Amino acid sequence: MHEQDKMTTHPEMPSHLQAEYSLLHLQAGASLAEVRTRYRELVKLYHPDAGGHHAYFVALQQAYERVVDYLQRHG
Repeated sequence: MHEQDKMTTHPEMPSHLQAEYSLLHLQAGASLAEVRTRYRELVKLYHPDAGGHHAYFVALQQAYERVVDYLQRHG
């Protein structure tokens, strides 16, 4: 692998978190800052007080917590 390829290659998405990444509309290799930004955008759209469905909102929260926990541990 060339040095340039190393810089542009993103780590693979953990297989056990694929559903969470999908729910949060994230790409593999998303940074913690990107995860937080995306989560805030989705919360504004899908919060029950803004007309969103409670179950979907809870699923977003749980997905966010799992992804953040993973990224903080594997950093």
